[in-house]
Amino acid sequence: MKIEREENIFYNLIKNETSLTEVFCNFMKYKIFRDLFIDIVNTKIKNQENRIDKSIVKFQNFETEVPLKENEEKSGRIDLQLKINEDEKYLFEIKIEVLTKLTDNQPSGYLTYLKNDNFYKNENLFFILPRRYFHKNEILEKWEEETKYSKEEIENHNIIYWEDILKQLKKQELDKINTLINEFCEIIGYKWFYFTKVEFTKVELDLIFSDKKEKGYKMLENISIPVLMNKLFQIIDLTAEKFNYLSKEDRQNSNFYGYILNKNAHKMSKNINFDIWYGIDYEMWEQTKNPISIQLANINDIEHVELFIKNNQLNFKKFEYEDKSITFYISLEKEVFEQEDKNITEELTDKINEVIQLLKDYK
Repeated sequence: MKIEREENIFYNLIKNETSLTEVFCNFMKYKIFRDLFIDIVNTKIKNQENRIDKSIVKFQNFETEVPLKENEEKSGRIDLQLKINEDEKYLFEIKIEVLTKLTDNQPSGYLTYLKNDNFYKNENLFFILPRRYFHKNEILEKWEEETKYSKEEIENHNIIYWEDILKQLKKQELDKINTLINEFCEIIGYKWFYFTKVEFTKVELDLIFSDKKEKGYKMLENISIPVLMNKLFQIIDLTAEKFNYLSKEDRQNSNFYGYILNKNAHKMSKNINFDIWYGIDYEMWEQTKNPISIQLANINDIEHVELFIKNNQLNFKKFEYEDKSITFYISLEKEVFEQEDKNITEELTDKINEVIQLLKDYK
């Protein structure tokens, strides 16, 4: 399959949190964008006297990658700072990837910096996150330990979601007013937040998950197998677009259709070697009746991986192929395909991310 170049001015420019932060800051040059962002921030600030007067804020008040240092104590480097004056600063830590881990200074070092400074205002720190960010609870727990605020207060007043920023940009039609803002909304929506929805009819679902050949063969008169398989392939390919670390060694063959993830994304230990693979494994589909799986494959130490699965109470199952090779897998269950409020591509992406996070946390 040929991968088309995305027709967007920011294609291959906004690729990670650093490049996103720089572009996001540069958009503060536009007053309409700057005012909208400040309005969003002000809705989070609970103390009226601490809200930002947007009439005095200029583009030059924003900086990126600002080192935080007070009385020779280093407190980390904040992604984005809005500095009105020495007594009025607002700090923004930006995360765009759902799996990006926190540093030791997030949020502890930032809170220490605010405490040391003469404007001790914990609520001047904000995290801009995707709604599915894996380490949000860690932020809330550390913040609660450092301050008098509860987790609920912190989430309500100090967490800003990218999805809400995009929603406001479109609601106020800034994407229609400014071509560059429209391109920005499209590229981050496409790359991180938008999931194309693939839906199946009841007849298609019965055919996919049926374990009765007679019933299945009768259905062939009412359904197009090419259309059915194309939908499954679509889910696999659309999910691939959400990962930056796909292996370049992928080869499709008559036994499977799917992708291997780069080992740097999930390395458990230098002593264990395996791949994370996801997609359609035809032999497994035939045996388990589930078409899409996520696998720990090409394992060099089966006993060690079995012990890891057991100790962490993971729901991976063991599968032995006809050639006696072993893999461990979890399936995308039929319920995900059936429920209209579920987006299969989004569910599969989230499940893969959960697996990656579990393996990254394992030492």
